[in-house]
Parts: sequence; C-alpha cells; structure tokens
Amino acid sequence: MTQESLLEPLATMGVLVGATQWVKIGTAVLVLPYRHPVLLARMLVTLDVLSGGWTLLGVGVGWLAEEFAALDARSFSARGRVTDECIEIVKCICQGAR
Repeated sequence: MTQESLLEPLATMGVLVGATQWVKIGTAVLVLPYRHPVLLARMLVTLDVLSGGWTLLGVGVGWLAEEFAALDARSFSARGRVTDECIEIVKCICQGAR
C-alpha cells in the first residue's frame, strides 16, 4: 500500500474541484458513520459551490469493526441506523444551503 492509496477523499476533492470545470468529482464510498454529519454537509456544500455543482457522494455503512474502534466512531452494531440518520441530516443541510 502506498501513501497515495490513503488520501483523504474530501481533501482530495477540494484539490480536484479547482483543477476542472467539466468533470464531476466524488467519492466511490465514504463510510458515513466515521464522520460528523453537520461538518460533512458543510464541507460538501463548499465543494459543490466551488465546483459549480459537479460533486457526487457515494456512502456506505462500513464493514470492519476494528476501524470503528480505532476511530472511536459510533457503535459498529448501530452503523446502519446511524448511516440512515446521517444521510437525512446531510440532505437537509445541503438542500437548505441553496
């Protein structure tokens, strides 16, 4: 595994939106329970504005309990419910910001 394979997706998107005007920029899968939904939404709104509306977000629930423990993230067993709640929070904030 190289350092390049460990790039943080939102920071990488921040660089890429400044380098293109025509290509959509997004994530394949971002493990949503690892992140705070309000902060994530604000970051996504920023990226979307700076890209002219060209951002995409793919989300997942995660699958490795050890990562949840290492990150001191929300409960691994509640990750499905947490993901659903986070999606709703992110959608509400992103829609309200326009």
